Amino acid sequence: MQLITNLKEIEKNGFTVLRGALDASLVDKIANKTKNNLAQNFSKKWTAGQEAKFSCEFLEEDLINIISNENIIKICKRMLGPHMRFDHAFGYKMSGDSAPGELATKNLHGGVNSNFGMNFYRGGMPLGKNLARTFRLNVSLALTDFGPTIGGAQAISGTHKGGNLDKCAQNCVPKKVNLKQIVIPEGKAGDLLIFVDSLVHGSSAHSGERVSLYLMYTSGFCCFHPWEEAVGPYFKYAKSQTEKKLLCPAFVAKTDKNLQALSWREPI
Repeated sequence: MQLITNLKEIEKNGFTVLRGALDASLVDKIANKTKNNLAQNFSKKWTAGQEAKFSCEFLEEDLINIISNENIIKICKRMLGPHMRFDHAFGYKMSGDSAPGELATKNLHGGVNSNFGMNFYRGGMPLGKNLARTFRLNVSLALTDFGPTIGGAQAISGTHKGGNLDKCAQNCVPKKVNLKQIVIPEGKAGDLLIFVDSLVHGSSAHSGERVSLYLMYTSGFCCFHPWEEAVGPYFKYAKSQTEKKLLCPAFVAKTDKNLQALSWREPI
C-alpha cells in the first residue's frame, strides 16, 4: 500500500517523500563518512549562503547499498521501466543563508522539455506496471532535516506534466511565479525525497546547514555522463547481479571483460 501511495503522490505532484526506507545504521554511517569528508576537503569556515558540490566516491560500497535499496528500486521501476539504470551521484552542502520564509525563485529549473528537450512525463498509466513514465528520476537522501520551517528543496506541484509553462528549449519555468504555488516538502534526516526531472524545482532559503546526496536514475536508453567517470568507480563494489545491472552502462563494450556478460536490455 505504501508503494501505491508514493506512486500516486508522484503522479499528482511530481514528488514524494519516502520515509524509513533505509536502515538507520546505514544512514548514520553515511552521515558520519560525509561529515568527515567535508571536514577534510572543506576545512575553511563556511559563510552564510555558501554551497559546495562534492563527489560520493568516498562512500564506496555504502553507496551501492543505497543505490540498490529495494524500496527505491520498486519506485524507479514503476517510473522508469524495467530497463532502468543508475546514472550518477553527487553530494551537496549548503550553509544557512536567510529565513526559510524568503522563498527564492531565481534558481527554479527543470520542467517539461528541459535537458535538451528530453524531459517528459506520461501521466495516467497503470501504477501497478513497470512502464517508462519519465526519462530521469531524482532520489535525494537528506542527511539533515528539511521542511517549510527550516527550508530545503522546493517545487511547483504538478509542473512535471507541463501546463502553462514557457515552451523554451532548456528550462520551462514560468516567467512569473506566484510564491503561493511553491511548496517545500517536509522530512527528517534519512528520508528520501524522490521527484521527476520534469518537475519545476530548486532550493529554497534555509536557516540551517543542509546536506543531501543526490542519486540519479534513468530509463536505461542513454546516460547523462560518461560511464567511466560517473559510474565506473563504483562498479568494483557491486556484488549481486542486480547491483551490476544497475551500474551497467546504456550500451556494453564487447571488449570489456567485466561488462560483456551484462546487457542493458536485461531488466532489473
